[in-house]
Amino acid sequence: MSYFINFEHQSKQWKFDKYFADSRNFMKVNDEGKKLRVVKLGRLPIVSSFTSAFPPTTHDFGSFTVDSHIATAALIVFTVYGVFKELESEEKSAPIRAFYRTFVLIPDGAGVFKIVNDQLTLTNASGPQASNAFTNNALPSMSVAQAVPTMPSEDIKNQMIVQFSQQSGMNEGFSRQCLEVHEWNYDKAGQAFLELNGQGKIPPEAFVKSST
Repeated sequence: MSYFINFEHQSKQWKFDKYFADSRNFMKVNDEGKKLRVVKLGRLPIVSSFTSAFPPTTHDFGSFTVDSHIATAALIVFTVYGVFKELESEEKSAPIRAFYRTFVLIPDGAGVFKIVNDQLTLTNASGPQASNAFTNNALPSMSVAQAVPTMPSEDIKNQMIVQFSQQSGMNEGFSRQCLEVHEWNYDKAGQAFLELNGQGKIPPEAFVKSST
């Protein structure tokens, strides 16, 4: 995952200073090393980038739209558009930002797709976007069938453990424990790891890996 700032829509009132550190806008970033460093690879680094690099925000779900560019059995490409505002802003009024996030997916097993590219673009909202933002934030009502959780197979569990260990830095024993506690929900386990690790509550032995 990478993101960049559209400088053409940066007004004098609402700057993007707090977002610049990890921006990958090739029109402004000339450091080849930075272009590589700011690319986030894997679930945990991507989630961590949103919780650590971005300010707290709230989104206008009524503004969300999705465009599907390609949809085949071998490739899916779609973009999500919407607006949001920052909850902690030094400005007199919270800046209304716009975003579009493009995902590229390919098959990864029977009926399963994985994200192989994710690009987020941020800009200030246009006049109409800003005036219409948060005017009707109610989501349409719908009936949702209660999903019955299914446990992954042992083979899938082992793959999840190896991947979690690689991305978190913990050994496979502690990675298994984390996944088991969260009923093999990878995203919940990853979020829990980030929170506990940030609080220094994970013991040092969790990061000791066998040399054999």
